[in-house]
Amino acid sequence: MLKEDIEQVLNNYKRARNENFTGHPMAKVLRINFPNDLKEIIDEPNKYKITGSAGQGNWTYSPWVAIFDKRITTSAQSGFYPVYLFKEDMSGVYLSLNQGATDLKNKYGNRRANEILNTKSKNFRDKLNGLIQVSDNFLESIDLEVENSPNAPFYEAGNIYAKYYSLNNLPSEEKLESDLKEVLNMYDLLVSEDEPLKIIENESEIAESQKKFVEIFKNATDKIVSGKAGFQGGQEEGNFYWSNKLGIWLCSRKIETSRYWNGFGVEEPEEDSGHTIICEINFPLRGIRRSVAGAFAKDESENIYVIHRGKLGGNFSKVFFEENYEGEWTSVQDGDRKTDVVVIGRLDDPVLPEKVRDFVLMIDRMKNGPKIEETPSNEDNELEKLPSASFYEFLVESGYFFDPKIVENFLLSLKVKPFVILTGNSGTGKTKLAQLFARYQLSNYNIVPVGANWTENRHLLGFYNIITKNYQETTALTLITEASKNSQIPHFLILDEMNLSHVERYFADFLSSMESQEAIPLHSNEDNNVPNELKIPGNLLVVGTVNVDETTYMFSPKVLDRANTIEFSTSPAKSYMLNDYGEYQLTGNSEYLEDPLSNLEIRDCKLSQLKEELEDVKIEGGDYLWDVLADEVNNFQEVLGKAGFDFGFRVIDEILRFMYVAWIYEGRPEIWDNWMRYFDAQIKQKMLPKLHGSQRVLENVLMELFELCYTEAVEPSPRYFGDLKSDKNVKYLSSALKIQEMDKVLYEQRYVSFIN
Repeated sequence: MLKEDIEQVLNNYKRARNENFTGHPMAKVLRINFPNDLKEIIDEPNKYKITGSAGQGNWTYSPWVAIFDKRITTSAQSGFYPVYLFKEDMSGVYLSLNQGATDLKNKYGNRRANEILNTKSKNFRDKLNGLIQVSDNFLESIDLEVENSPNAPFYEAGNIYAKYYSLNNLPSEEKLESDLKEVLNMYDLLVSEDEPLKIIENESEIAESQKKFVEIFKNATDKIVSGKAGFQGGQEEGNFYWSNKLGIWLCSRKIETSRYWNGFGVEEPEEDSGHTIICEINFPLRGIRRSVAGAFAKDESENIYVIHRGKLGGNFSKVFFEENYEGEWTSVQDGDRKTDVVVIGRLDDPVLPEKVRDFVLMIDRMKNGPKIEETPSNEDNELEKLPSASFYEFLVESGYFFDPKIVENFLLSLKVKPFVILTGNSGTGKTKLAQLFARYQLSNYNIVPVGANWTENRHLLGFYNIITKNYQETTALTLITEASKNSQIPHFLILDEMNLSHVERYFADFLSSMESQEAIPLHSNEDNNVPNELKIPGNLLVVGTVNVDETTYMFSPKVLDRANTIEFSTSPAKSYMLNDYGEYQLTGNSEYLEDPLSNLEIRDCKLSQLKEELEDVKIEGGDYLWDVLADEVNNFQEVLGKAGFDFGFRVIDEILRFMYVAWIYEGRPEIWDNWMRYFDAQIKQKMLPKLHGSQRVLENVLMELFELCYTEAVEPSPRYFGDLKSDKNVKYLSSALKIQEMDKVLYEQRYVSFIN
């Protein structure tokens, strides 16, 4: 039973790790036998999901078997759960009440995730000690002594309480079962205490709660003045309720079409003066509106709480909030999903005003830095002076010069999808940019030159040699295998001169695997070093470079639809020789932009989710961004369709994901006046690359596309226009320049394509 399963793993796993993974009996022990035996021991096994892992496609160095209460989680990526964690050297195993780390790592990065896990472990222990007398023989820390697994530090940080069993001194079956039931009892206690708050959706409940919220501050008021409060993109007018005791003011009103607006500031207001809003705690009028900063939530006892989603607006992104907020996060039932939010306080709590004040002052410190009396220590100041170059600064300091927009587009594209095509003349820096970004990330990378004879995937992924009875590996396969073993580190596969051969011949099943997340069959033979099938890991980033000359091939629509195609222009010789590029700093959230593995969920983000995030964003002039994008995308789709180059849902979704990531990068502005710069990039990177054909097919289409890049109708063909860079009527400059270039080539050669 339980003791036999543990002994079997401890005695045999190290040897199994050197054998072929697929179909191995040891993997079956962890995935099937061990979980089934646990089901026989556990009372009410149906309320749990019990699963084990020996790895995915390859042996893991940290095998485990976990018990998930379905009310909390059904995977090891999130929540908390009991788990048997085996040490790498198989000298023993921990029964640990532990936490999922993957979601935290994806959201916050490794360092912050580790800190959060440690903090939550302590909080869980405090909660348990308030409920029961925890035995002294439980361990608060564990050491898996793992050298090869990137997950081990997070298992160790996530430990709440654990018991350790050495291979040389395993207790009896009865003792193992008794310990398990004791841990499950602790688990059940935490689960019962962990019933999430639920966001209130009822319109009348929200209205009543908003009324109470405002009354609380009105009752604490020492001074009421009228005036205006400004924020990026607009201002609000009304009465300002100032409290001497709290040191904050509230200005509140109902915006009939969308929300209850509650703005807070920290400077004492004066009559008919302008004031600065530090923080908004707004509430939707009805339903779930995740784009609104605040919400009301209630527990099982009908207590109502004020929560905040971390949306500050203006130039301050949610990522900025997450990285700087020092308080705790709480998971709430947010309609059909669970969301981490900040619980400010209970609505009927007598000290709610103080809790709101503390929240507002924390936001003030986050935005504007500490007050003079709160100046950080010398040690902190010295830390802030340490160099922290952005990737663009790294490029410049390394002696390489790229158009800053190209750099931004490259990094944005990698966040949306792990496949990017870089095109342009030879020597424009395509391969170098990808290589330098991999070096900047301290990541593993391989530059794989594509050969003209590549006609099948064996050139990329290898093949089984029937003569030697061994699998012939490639550098690309080795990199992909390494990426699978180190899922938290980006790995870059740079395919140099990707179109020297027909791309779809050697890359089609690779592309399909990236899209479907299904494994690629490699071989059906016995080979201990290479698995029978290969799954493309999410931390593998593929960058293909494309040179433009007579020796290369065109891309098929299947390839172009699945990538952002970024064109590199030839730099003026004088600018290059005199280093005359001017000074430029990436103005957005560069830390978010430069982490290709953060916010991974954007790769699969649905249209409805994107709309929910962007539907309240306006552009200059007051129109809603989402409505404008719908019209613009549709216009380009219709014109391209006249020549047979229209696009489907995949391209539309990826355009909108790019716009969403760009919006986050620019700080989630409520009024986004720079949106056209990024939509311009998507026209050129996603809509135009498939264009190719004769003058008869493309002449009128190019004219219509050119007109869509202008704010008003244009008359002559694009080739007759002069310098577009000084034309104020151009909406989408880079796309207009490309269309003008293609029109000139079409006129002179009677045929043109985007890439060749």
